[in-house]
Amino acid sequence: MARPKKMSEKLSHQVSFRLTVPEHNAYMQKVLASGLTSSNFFRDAVLKNRTTIHAVAHLTDEKRELIRYFCATSNNINQIAKRCNLDNKKGILNETSYLTLLQSLLRIEASLKAGL
Repeated sequence: MARPKKMSEKLSHQVSFRLTVPEHNAYMQKVLASGLTSSNFFRDAVLKNRTTIHAVAHLTDEKRELIRYFCATSNNINQIAKRCNLDNKKGILNETSYLTLLQSLLRIEASLKAGL
């Protein structure tokens, strides 16, 4: 095999990252299949945009608190719906009132979903 041509600019910055054992095995399988060295494979993949980046959105404190309120409200709605259902089955709540309450809960649910 012929010696590769020298690069016009010397490689002077090192980049490293850690992988789990399964990730490393998958990475090395791809490296071996490519026929490149590990460094050349990584350089080729990154610099020629052969990667897909999946950005993870970080929650702000405001969003985190909003989600907490949604969860609390959801829990309350479930408790109300359960109580309505039990009271309807026991005959404490008539069918008309039961359906009216369920419709109200569904409207609240729709409003919450729209707010997300």
